[in-house]
Amino acid sequence: MFPNRAACDEHVSDGLEDERKKCTKVADGREGIDETTWQQLDRECKSKDYGRLTNVGKWMAIWKVLFPNEVIPEHPCGSPFAQSTRFFANHI
Repeated sequence: MFPNRAACDEHVSDGLEDERKKCTKVADGREGIDETTWQQLDRECKSKDYGRLTNVGKWMAIWKVLFPNEVIPEHPCGSPFAQSTRFFANHI
């Protein structure tokens, strides 16, 4: 497998370092979003209009940045009709 113990230890250390890097990426919350998109999100969230939006409005503004070519859902949790239907179905 390995020519000596030092080579084995180096292999293990390299693997651990790769895992640490993965954990760091996940911990900072930026995995899967490129720097340009983060800059767009930052500009959006710092705009004067953003502060005046409801929570649903903020969600929709962020959706537009993250998914620019997708249709914005009617509501973050599905349509209000679907929500009430699920509520009643769960309580019958």
